[in-house]
Amino acid sequence: MNEKEYFTTKEIAISTSQTTRNIRYKANKLDVPSSMMFKDEFGTYYIHHLLLPHFAPKNTGKSKSYAMTFDILSTRSESDIIEVMEYITDEFARVKMKYSIETKNNGMKHIHAIVEGVSKSDFRNKIRLYFHENTRVYVVGIYDKQGWIKYIGKEAQIITIDKTN
Repeated sequence: MNEKEYFTTKEIAISTSQTTRNIRYKANKLDVPSSMMFKDEFGTYYIHHLLLPHFAPKNTGKSKSYAMTFDILSTRSESDIIEVMEYITDEFARVKMKYSIETKNNGMKHIHAIVEGVSKSDFRNKIRLYFHENTRVYVVGIYDKQGWIKYIGKEAQIITIDKTN
């Protein structure tokens, strides 16, 4: 068995999908003998493999989701909007989205959505690329997911796109 005995913060960060800063923070909180964890002359931590469970990420089961709303600044039909939203989500490997298309009193289309699996800025940039570069996209975190889903379905049918499979 050729397992490494000591790992650096960078190696642990990569294997656990965390930042090296977070690993250093956790290392500083541990009270262990110097034979289990030490720093070299450059300040790099070397952490014994038996300590690796202390560096496991804590919130792995939660998927990050956020609410998004924006107006369509062009005169597109509902079927065109659905087609564009499908095209946008195809650009990301693992995205899950529920959205609705509302029509305002002035005839302008308005989108309410809940998005998971893709960063806010990446998704916002794709919306601006495919709809209009000056589209104002409002993004906020969600604290009541079921309440937001109920809200987006208040006036229009909810459309679901799930690319997580």
